[in-house]
Amino acid sequence: MTIAQGKISLDDWGCAYSPEFGDVYASKDGAYEQSRFVFLGGNRLPERWQGKAQFTIVENGFGLGTNFLTTLKAWREDPKRSGKLFYLAIEGFPLQGTDIKTFASSALRAEAEELAYKWPTVTPGVHRLTFDGGRVVLDLYFMPASAAAKKLPGAFDAFYPDGFSPKKNPEMWEPRLLKAICSHAKEDATLATWCVASAVRKAFNEAGFTIQKVPGFGHKSEMTVGRFEPKFKHRRSTAFLSTANEPQTAIVIGAGLAGSAVAWQAEASKCK
Repeated sequence: MTIAQGKISLDDWGCAYSPEFGDVYASKDGAYEQSRFVFLGGNRLPERWQGKAQFTIVENGFGLGTNFLTTLKAWREDPKRSGKLFYLAIEGFPLQGTDIKTFASSALRAEAEELAYKWPTVTPGVHRLTFDGGRVVLDLYFMPASAAAKKLPGAFDAFYPDGFSPKKNPEMWEPRLLKAICSHAKEDATLATWCVASAVRKAFNEAGFTIQKVPGFGHKSEMTVGRFEPKFKHRRSTAFLSTANEPQTAIVIGAGLAGSAVAWQAEASKCK
């Protein structure tokens, strides 16, 4: 498997821009503000993780890491936060750690510097980073989204679909891909995205999510939110298998990015 390193430049308004896809990395109305409004607000966070032993988020389109950094900041500032936060992010065109630090919103400067310091070498595979003494785990899937979707284990509580525009980067919004990722949703999982394309909303709906269009952020009049309410419920193991480029150890991701089932149960019991 090979991947191409992402490139970044500035557009005429001074916003971080991808020359490969001809699109900006975040809203011109503010990256941090957009992340808080769309992805956290749309998934009803921090409310939904409060009081839980663990909470898992999956993001398709990591980019400059704004959504992770915003989530990390909100989690750290919440006295009722979950015991653990697990964040699994897919990125087929990973940037360098210096890009994350350079283009971070001022509100996220401290978190961006920490992430940049821990940033792995840009090579294909799954790279695991830990924060806050292991209470926050970030698994970076540096590979095409179609490949990552086949490797996703376990189940998630919240989904951040955040690729470039479907017109600029259709592969990130391909219905088969979205359905594959959504098949890992836990009961009552949620999703939120700025994208309101009809084909995208249809794919989410067919994957078992009840979908709504609600007021959007900045110049976007609408955004999409959803809740997992499938007509036919299925039993899915909540234990994740460790796929990171590291020795096989037991660690729970949401309902788990874990090692063996026995080790996962032992780790999970520590959170109760």
